[in-house]
Amino acid sequence: MAHGAEAEAKRISRAEGVGSAGLWFGVLGGPIAWVFHMVIGYSLEEWFACSPSTTSPGEVLGMDVRSVAILITIVFGAVATAAGLVALRYLRRAPGAGSEGSMRDRWMAVVGLMNSGLYLLIILGGFGPAFILQVCEVSP
Repeated sequence: MAHGAEAEAKRISRAEGVGSAGLWFGVLGGPIAWVFHMVIGYSLEEWFACSPSTTSPGEVLGMDVRSVAILITIVFGAVATAAGLVALRYLRRAPGAGSEGSMRDRWMAVVGLMNSGLYLLIILGGFGPAFILQVCEVSP
């Protein structure tokens, strides 16, 4: 009996492993893109563009820091969008209710869509500071 249950568990694990990388990208792509957007975006001005040791204040690799911030926002916004599209693809491909593995795939796809949408909005909020704040200005 234990041997049959063990074989069944292995079979289910193999079935769930098919397509798991895409599902996990759908779930975690948006949050990971947001983390990198925060770390890179907010370190640009403080550490790279406006530090006392910089030779050209307000620039990163010869580009205006605002342009770099906008580019970073676009890149990581695209990653979050891609994660949402992957999750949507898996949601549409998920088998109907009652099928083996359908609940897991469907749940991960729905969570991936919600995560990607939420973190895409947060990342796109990164456009605001680039247009509102002054570059290399000291806070009072």
